[in-house]
Amino acid sequence: MAEKVMNNVREKLSQSRKMCEGMSERAYLLADYMSEIAASDTITPFGLVACLSRAIEDTYQERWREGTKKQELCLSLLEDAKRIRNQAVNIPQIIDVIADEDFAEEFRAICKEKFDFNPPKYGTPKQLEEYPEYVKVAVNWWANAIFFPKLDTPGAAVPTFLVQIIEEEVGVKSYSNEELLNFKTTLADEIMEDINAWGVCNLSVDYHPCDALEVAGKKIDVHQAFGYPLRTSMSIWKDEVEVKVGDGGKFKTLWTK
Repeated sequence: MAEKVMNNVREKLSQSRKMCEGMSERAYLLADYMSEIAASDTITPFGLVACLSRAIEDTYQERWREGTKKQELCLSLLEDAKRIRNQAVNIPQIIDVIADEDFAEEFRAICKEKFDFNPPKYGTPKQLEEYPEYVKVAVNWWANAIFFPKLDTPGAAVPTFLVQIIEEEVGVKSYSNEELLNFKTTLADEIMEDINAWGVCNLSVDYHPCDALEVAGKKIDVHQAFGYPLRTSMSIWKDEVEVKVGDGGKFKTLWTK
């Protein structure tokens, strides 16, 4: 029986953003790094697992400092190595797309045995029920907030007359149930990345959303300046979720374990 191989490995891994849209940017960064350290441009499933294993080890030991060719990738690893490393569990989803089915299945089987990685197949619809309760509470609150974004929250320094003009010009956008689910699951993934890395996730809107909210909002074209409640912050832990609206507001507990 012929050995399974994948050709043009480096190019395919480096093209993961185009070939596997909708995943975490940190997963693409890990694939970028794997494309740089792959031992050969033709590889077996075992060889690709070894490449993934080395990438994980390199993020722990900072060996990427010696060999990373792209300055942007180097900076990302310097600032966010832990969350990038945590995306190793989702690399089989990328391989689902860039490799032949037989190769991808064997790669998955080895990852399951070696790392206990077994993510859903790429493209499997996500359901909000899959996430912990504290995540569901958080994303449902923000989904409701983008339906009714408040531009005149205390401390926002937006005069009432200007708020009215902005709302008339921009309008209030409605979202379909499918769009809302897309927003929620994208934000849920961003929250889980922070929780898994740091044990806490902080979401905020000053006059623009934080990175996690921006990533989720762009999926459904939430207006980056006027689509969110201003001067709002939320802290999420595994045992508590609290939110504060406005500079003068106090944190309100939304959920406790």
